[in-house]
Amino acid sequence: MPINKIFGEHRKIHFETFGCTSNVADTMRLRAVLKKNGHAIAAEDEADLVVVNTCTVAKRTELNVTKRLKELKENGKEVVVAGCMTSAQPELVKSILGNAVAMVTPQDIHNSYSEEEGLEQDFDPGCVISAIPIAIGCVGECSYCIVKRARGDLISYEPEKILERVKSALERGVREVRITSQDCSAYGWDWECEQEQANFGASRLKLPGLLDLITAIKGDFRIRVGMMNPFTIHHILDELLDAFDSDKVFKFFHVPVQSGSDKVLIDMKRNYKAADFVEIVKKIKQRFEYRTICTDFIIGFPTETVDAFSTSLNLLRLVRPEKVNITRFSPRPGTEASKLKDLL
Repeated sequence: MPINKIFGEHRKIHFETFGCTSNVADTMRLRAVLKKNGHAIAAEDEADLVVVNTCTVAKRTELNVTKRLKELKENGKEVVVAGCMTSAQPELVKSILGNAVAMVTPQDIHNSYSEEEGLEQDFDPGCVISAIPIAIGCVGECSYCIVKRARGDLISYEPEKILERVKSALERGVREVRITSQDCSAYGWDWECEQEQANFGASRLKLPGLLDLITAIKGDFRIRVGMMNPFTIHHILDELLDAFDSDKVFKFFHVPVQSGSDKVLIDMKRNYKAADFVEIVKKIKQRFEYRTICTDFIIGFPTETVDAFSTSLNLLRLVRPEKVNITRFSPRPGTEASKLKDLL
């Protein structure tokens, strides 16, 4: 359903966003769509409607979101729910706010990019950071991940449209562009698959080429690249490091390894080995003396043994990333990993 039909006539709308940079970008997009259709952005105490852009990547996040939805209901606020929970757990949303609750799915927001040609994102005056999505979905099938249910297979946005959004943001005073998706280094893989099936043409643009196009835009700004999966980054690493050589690109690499155990990585369906991650980090460090390497670990995966956990610790000591995000495993509904029995 088109977004403007979900919200009806002119309203005063307050936004609350949970989760990742992609959700932040979706909120900015929703704001633009609604303002174009005559709605106003307002503080919570002045709003007659609250949009909650949800995240459900882990159980703790789910609990935070559902707690907030219950608070808004108790306070008598009309609520529209957006984000991953609407696609992955719509029944949970309905159990709190009723079957008639209005929901905006990630696919609805994705569709708005084609329905509203030329419509950009919206952000507060004076904001110097803009999150710009380059794709929706991913090429992975991770056994623990509920986000795949919410955002689906990879759909890369056309580079011309991305460049238009970057230029528009810069014209409005933005100085830091955060390009985002579920896996930035998978950008363009869907086009490659289409070409292989059709058996024609040269390779389409990948992330390194997209970065080259963005850095060629005139202006004083910087680019921060979002999360990249070791599986997809491994295939474009040399070209990617060349693209990162630009002074306009922050030397920030968020590459979640999730485990140091190859057995656990197989059970997670991550499609790479720990040694692949080590090689990626080694090449990054060789190329850039000053850089920030960030990675993620999931602790307590059902098939993780004491030895597997020790292997993850050894990997952490070997790589010594500047930032580490550690998440305790929580079974997500409908995922393969939720059906596994704990070995410990």
